[in-house]
Amino acid sequence: MTVVFYYRHTDEYAWRKVYKSYFDQFGITRKLKKHVVNTKKDEIKFDRAWKNGVWNCYQTLSFDLKSAMQ
Repeated sequence: MTVVFYYRHTDEYAWRKVYKSYFDQFGITRKLKKHVVNTKKDEIKFDRAWKNGVWNCYQTLSFDLKSAMQ
C-alpha cells in the first residue's frame, strides 16, 4: 500500500505566495478593494478589484493536484 501525502493550499496562500508580488511590482496591491458585481440573477463578490476606467476583478484560485503515481 502506498500512502500519498500532499499539502492543500488555500486561495489566500496562493495570493500571498504566488500572485501578490506581481501586483506589488506594478503598484496595484495598494489600489485593491472589495467589489460586488450584481446581475439580474446573481451577486458576485470579489475580495480584490481595482478600477482604471473599468473594473478589473481578481479572484485567486488554488489548484492542488494529486500525483498520478500511487
